[in-house]
This record gives sequence, C-alpha cells and structure tokens, in this order.
Amino acid sequence: MPKTVTLASVQMNATPAPLGERLSRAANLLAQAAASGAQVVLLPECFNLGYTYEEINYERAELPDGQTAQWLKAQAHQHNVYVAGSWIVRVHDHLFQRAHLAAPDGRTWHYDKHYPLVWERAFFREGDTLTVADTEHGKIGLMVGWDSAHPDLWRRYAGKVDLLLIPSSLPRVERPSVQFASGARYTLAIGNHHVADGDLHRQAAWLGVPVAYSTAWGELNTLLPMPLLSLGVMAGYQPALLKHTEDVGSMRFLARFDRHTKVIGADGTTLAQAGEGDALALATVTLPDHTPVPQRAQPPVETDDFTRFMADIVGAGAMTLVYQRGARQHYGGTMAPTSRSTYWWARFAVLAFLLGVMLGRKWR
Repeated sequence: MPKTVTLASVQMNATPAPLGERLSRAANLLAQAAASGAQVVLLPECFNLGYTYEEINYERAELPDGQTAQWLKAQAHQHNVYVAGSWIVRVHDHLFQRAHLAAPDGRTWHYDKHYPLVWERAFFREGDTLTVADTEHGKIGLMVGWDSAHPDLWRRYAGKVDLLLIPSSLPRVERPSVQFASGARYTLAIGNHHVADGDLHRQAAWLGVPVAYSTAWGELNTLLPMPLLSLGVMAGYQPALLKHTEDVGSMRFLARFDRHTKVIGADGTTLAQAGEGDALALATVTLPDHTPVPQRAQPPVETDDFTRFMADIVGAGAMTLVYQRGARQHYGGTMAPTSRSTYWWARFAVLAFLLGVMLGRKWR
C-alpha cells in the first residue's frame, strides 16, 4: 500500500555566526518541526556556519564525525526523526561540502556536492558518487545546492529514489551586485531565473518523486577569493568592472536569497513554502508502492549551457588553485593534491580568465 511521510524544510538566515549559536537556532527549528509531526527534517546548506565566500570556510571545516555530525545524530535520536543538512568537512587530504542524513537509530549516510558554484570551489572540491539511503520512509536521494541545476544528476537518480532532499543556500547569482569602497556599484546580468523558480518542479515531476528543498534567507554580502581573478571572470558579463582593478581589494559581492524553502509534490506542485525569516515548510506526501520510473523524456533546465560552463569550468576551474593554496595554509602541505585533470582544467580556466580580461579591455 502507498505510505505517507511528513517532510519539513527549514529556512535559516545566511549570515555567518558562531557554531553554538547556529546549532541552537537549528535545534529550535528542528524541535518545532518534530512537534508538528515531521518525520524527515531538512536543514540548509552550511546551516552550522552560514553562507559566505570568505576564509572562515577553511577555519570552520570539521572532521566527518565532528561536533556538527554528532549534534545531527543526537537530534535525530532525541526527536525520533530523520535529519539532513550539509556543511564543509575535511576527509583525509581534501575538503568537501557534505550532506549528511541521520536516522533515529544512529545510521548515517552522506553525499558530497558534485558541482561547487564558482567561488565555492575555492573552499572544497567536487564529489562524484550518488547516495541512496534505504529507510522505512523509502529510498532517499541527496543533492546539494547548485547540483540541482544539472540534468545529469537528476537522470542518475531516475528509477532509484522515492524522495529527494536538497539542502541549499543558493543566492540569486543571476542578478548579483558588485560594490567597491569608492561607492561604485554594478549589477551583473548573468541569467534570468533561479533553479528553484521552476527547474526543481519540472525535474521532480519528471522523476515522479517529492522534493524537499531547504535554503537560506537574507543577503549574501561577502569578499571574494582571489578578487582580481574574480573581477576578471565577472568582467565577461560587465566589462566596466575592469576600471576598478586598483580598488579590487575592497570589492564586495552582494546577492539576495529568496524564499525558496519548500516541499514539492511528485507532480511538481508546491505543497508548502516557508514564510519570512527563520521558518518551516511542512507537508505530508504520499509515496507509491514501487519506486517510480520516468515515463517521458526529461525536460530541459532553464540554466543554459553557457552559464553552467562559466560556473563549472571557467569560474570553478580557476578557483581550484585558490583551494589548494588555502587548504594547505590551514591544514598542511599534503592537503589538496593535484590530479592531472585538475592541473589542466585549472590552467584552462586561467587562460579563459585572461581572454576575458583582454576582451573586456577591448570593449571599454
């Protein structure tokens, strides 16, 4: 017989804060969700830290069984719910953005983000394996943030899951602003939509599974790693930025977070959406007897190939050099060993950056 499960997606402010403060806020929201009947609770990406592109990301990385992981397991046991969320972990000689799922009985599963979003790649590397947790609530798959803009990951989960959990803190990077200490401010036109606007709904309906999506609220206001390199990449969208190379150290990147925390039904409709501030989206979904298999062609995502190329290859590729330097500065010279593929992709990205600078100067 079909079974039901109550899902809760948690919305938290993106501003970084001390670990104890972040975990306390998450615990209050989790307790509210459990008291409302939630059986599976999803926390946002970087819920234990907040979302930023600054060096605090290196400093706050944890071991896989560190304080946040132990907290997550304790919360799952205390409230008798499944709890998921993601944060940066240090595994052997690399850092990853890892989604963790904890069961009330102590079992755990994890998934490493496949597609770091541009500057995220300065703080952790990509993963490459899927995760399917076999639970009493069905087979649960995991993605993180920007992963959901990639059709290949949705295809890889097709016919394998009954439910997807996507912790995210994805700002509206398609319309960010860049501001300098001089007061100069520019808005970049990178795209026209956010993946959570429609793509999540169409891909959920194609898979035929409910999706819980949990994200941040507020505004991202951050310095950027390797600011001159970052300015060069963004100059491909706004060549006037090249006038500010001498002021690049003060450059701040600003982007808002929309109210995208929600539960999406297997037919692609929004079943619940969080309100303002720290809040919950709570909904009960029905899971079929058998894991659904798509019955039609996969719909395309609105994020175009060029945007993904700039984010995943040019931007993130260039940031791999920053990642290696930062990881080694914080954790020692054996961290972040360079693979042959990373070596060549990183250099390709730097060449693409230099081309962007030259073209930008031509356009000025």
